[in-house]
Amino acid sequence: MHEVHKIGVELFGENQSNAFASLETLHFENMGKWEEWDPCEELVDGGSSSAEVTSLKYVSLKNISKFDISAEKVLLRFANSETFDISGWKDLESLSQNGLGLVGHRFIKITDGPQLVSLEKEEEILQLDKTPVVESLEIRDCERLGFFAKRNFPPALKELKIYECENLQYLVGENVNNNKSMSGNPCQLQRLKIRDCPSLTGLENFTSLRELEVSYCSADISFPEDGFPTNLTSLAITNAPKIYTSLVQWGFNKLTSLQELKISGEGCSSVISFPEEGIEMKLPPPLASIRIQNFENLEYMCSKGFQHLTSLQELQIYDCPKLTSLPEKDMLLSLYRLCISGCPLLEERCSRGKRREWSKIAHIPSVDIC
Repeated sequence: MHEVHKIGVELFGENQSNAFASLETLHFENMGKWEEWDPCEELVDGGSSSAEVTSLKYVSLKNISKFDISAEKVLLRFANSETFDISGWKDLESLSQNGLGLVGHRFIKITDGPQLVSLEKEEEILQLDKTPVVESLEIRDCERLGFFAKRNFPPALKELKIYECENLQYLVGENVNNNKSMSGNPCQLQRLKIRDCPSLTGLENFTSLRELEVSYCSADISFPEDGFPTNLTSLAITNAPKIYTSLVQWGFNKLTSLQELKISGEGCSSVISFPEEGIEMKLPPPLASIRIQNFENLEYMCSKGFQHLTSLQELQIYDCPKLTSLPEKDMLLSLYRLCISGCPLLEERCSRGKRREWSKIAHIPSVDIC
């Protein structure tokens, strides 16, 4: 397959209108010389649209480079696959440039696209009526991607993952914030995960969000001044001191639906208590799981901040070398699992049968201290 330059009608045989009627998975890989895809040349010229492969569930294109295609022809064949996976396409600058686009797929994943700068060409506007089913989009290791425009959001998109895009600066590019095409494109995004994007400094407040993760991006990354999505059920931040500070000032307790909280405190050297006692910071009552780690100067857990956490089941504390105390026992009565690691002072005080800290946790069914 390394020497293939063109795939044409011969792939589909004589009965082209019903070729591969039960085909569910289509996978092309390591075809560095593949330049042309022309599967339905005769049918398209004749005006037929019966060549669509409706049974496809998964289409994968990996490690190809020179590939080019007519949009009209590829859509007749493969527009309705449930999952579309592109990886290692070195020359891909945009999906629409190669006749692919976001049309028809529920799950789209793009990996290792060093030339990818956008999903659609700059002059093109996403046709909302043709992208009603796209629910999940993952983009990984696309170093030239500088912004993700809101006009590229399919109306039904619920999950967006962006990993290892080192030049991504804005989740919603400032140069398209005033684009009139955004009107009529209500965002339904519920899950947003961004990791290892060191240039990212700006996020938009997607009010529909339920789950948010921001990890190992720029330490200067911040959230909009109008606050955070109040319907969040899960929040995880790592190496984001400005987001943490904004949350503290805005008020954790305003996240009235929050059930899972993970905070890694790189850059938060001024924090000596959690929640922060000086401002009487309180945590949201629905919380069931809390994980905190890498707070280099954290000394104690503030009991007042843990009041009313009657649903708390799990507490994990990692790599807080100065931490010496836990919340009072009355704040931990609902706890089922406690994990402590990399906290030498606290670990010593929690030794079984010794010291005051052990009395706070003796009732917990699962205790892991290492």
